[in-house]
Amino acid sequence: LDSAWAVGTNAGGRSSAAGIANTTYFLWAVLRPDTGVTDVIMDVSATAPTMPTNYTKKCRIGAILREAGAIVLFIQDRQRYERVALLDFAGDNVGATAVTRTLSVPIGAQVIALGVAAIWAETTGPGVVWHLSDLDQADVAASLTAAPLGSVASGVSAATALIVAPFAVRVSTAGGIRSRANASGALDHFKLVTLGWDDWQGRT
Repeated sequence: LDSAWAVGTNAGGRSSAAGIANTTYFLWAVLRPDTGVTDVIMDVSATAPTMPTNYTKKCRIGAILREAGAIVLFIQDRQRYERVALLDFAGDNVGATAVTRTLSVPIGAQVIALGVAAIWAETTGPGVVWHLSDLDQADVAASLTAAPLGSVASGVSAATALIVAPFAVRVSTAGGIRSRANASGALDHFKLVTLGWDDWQGRT
């Protein structure tokens, strides 16, 4: 990734014209039809990578994240990626209106973010619901009784109990999802941790 693309094994892989950066790099399998040579390139684009000369066929096969000057460690199992867990949001009294939260997943493709959400409702107490949703869906209220309910809810008795629940939400190309609580007070705490993502890549 730290070198410009060159054909062959153990050669550079970055096809983007810009220098190496802290961003998402998508991996593409590429083919040169006139010779049958195949290779892999790394590009910041999820849809239109800079192709090497005479390479005209491509298929996106994955993505890597570069943060703080290094590739984020990950495990890949088919379309599922498990990254080093990262606390992407921690805040109090988030209110009851929709807010966009950005997660640490590939930027440029709409993947399914995987993580855990937590509520510790010290003020409002039992019954706080936090709903996480796709920005392409309609904004609907979180609720204890009506659909879509929510992604995580505070306990029904002990107001100080920390409740954690997994989530899987499709992100925007900017890595954003919508969060909305049904109620919130000064000492109601909310957290989002990103654990990875699902990416169907170039499959049909």
